Amino acid sequence: MLFSFPIISVYLCLLYICHSYVEADTIIIVLGSHDTNILNERVKSTMDYINTNMSVINECKRDGFTNQMTRYAVGLVGAAVGGYICGPNCALMGSSIGLAAAAVVAHEFGCHRDKYFTLYLSGGIKNDGYDSEALQMNNMFAYDCNVKIVQDKMAKNTAENFAYLKRWIHQNYYIDEFPNIVISTSDFHKNRAELIFNGIFPEANPIWNLSVSKCSSCWNDERIHIKNIDNDIAKTKHMY
Repeated sequence: MLFSFPIISVYLCLLYICHSYVEADTIIIVLGSHDTNILNERVKSTMDYINTNMSVINECKRDGFTNQMTRYAVGLVGAAVGGYICGPNCALMGSSIGLAAAAVVAHEFGCHRDKYFTLYLSGGIKNDGYDSEALQMNNMFAYDCNVKIVQDKMAKNTAENFAYLKRWIHQNYYIDEFPNIVISTSDFHKNRAELIFNGIFPEANPIWNLSVSKCSSCWNDERIHIKNIDNDIAKTKHMY
């Protein structure tokens, strides 16, 4: 019984350490556009981003069996060492130390087996169209990988894109499970989109995936739209 309290304390501490190495989910939000060419550019850029990052994950999956066997082996060694030093009561602590060490090693080598992508396509129906921008983007994506797709068919502007995303995250994640966010949009749109995102998601630090647009007039259009940022953000407060 002398070792019971420290063993439990160390065990709980190690469980926390192992949990901290589980990589958060990644939500890739693709912002819609009424312009088909711009929509195509954003979809292609997103596909390139996913394919690049999925290749890393697939490489880790191929090594998954080896990593798992390594965890078992190091855990058994830790249990044996613990049992040798202070008897059977320490075997649990030794095994925990071994498993935590294996988790750290796996993390350092970049194999995040729990990383998960969700593709969040955001864009409603504009200009009396028949299909939402989200549905149009969904039909454009053509790749063979395990990515969950969520369609937001309600957003009508950039502020609503992010407001509905925040509501969806609140509905699907606990506070301590907040996902990584990747924003996929056009190069000309980034400055305004970032100001709006910061107004709705002050707690988040997103990654930006920008397509290079051929729309020369869009840069000038942004100078007009950027004047409405505060008003656009204020109108979305009730959405999340």
